[in-house]
Amino acid sequence: MASLLGMPGFAAADLFADWGLLCVGVFTTFTAAFFGLLLRSRVATALSAVAGILTTLVFRPWWAFWPEPTDDREVQGFQDDFRFLAWWWVVASVGAITACIDAYQRRTRQSRPVEDVPPKANGPA
Repeated sequence: MASLLGMPGFAAADLFADWGLLCVGVFTTFTAAFFGLLLRSRVATALSAVAGILTTLVFRPWWAFWPEPTDDREVQGFQDDFRFLAWWWVVASVGAITACIDAYQRRTRQSRPVEDVPPKANGPA
C-alpha cells in the first residue's frame, strides 16, 4: 500500500498529470515536425499537425501567457512550468506549420506537368 504522508492534493496531482500529458503532446508535435522536415515525410507531417491540433484543443496552452495572479507558491511554480511548456508549444506549432507548408509545396511542385520544350539549335538565335 502506498504511503499517504507525501501524497499531494488532488488539485496538485491533476495539474501534474496535465503537465505530463502536455509534455507528451508538445514532444510528439515537435519530433514529428522535425522528422517531417528532415526526412520529407508526409506521414510525420500529418502526425505533427494532428498532434499539434489535439494539444492545442485539449490544453489551451496560450492561457499560460496570461496567468491568474496568486500568492500560492505551488501554483506559481505550476504557472512557470506551464509557461515554459507553452513556449515550446509555440516552437512546435511553428515547426508543424512549416512542415505542412513544405509538404503542400512539394506536392504541388511534383504534380505540375512538365512542358515539352524543343531543344534549341546550336547556332545563333
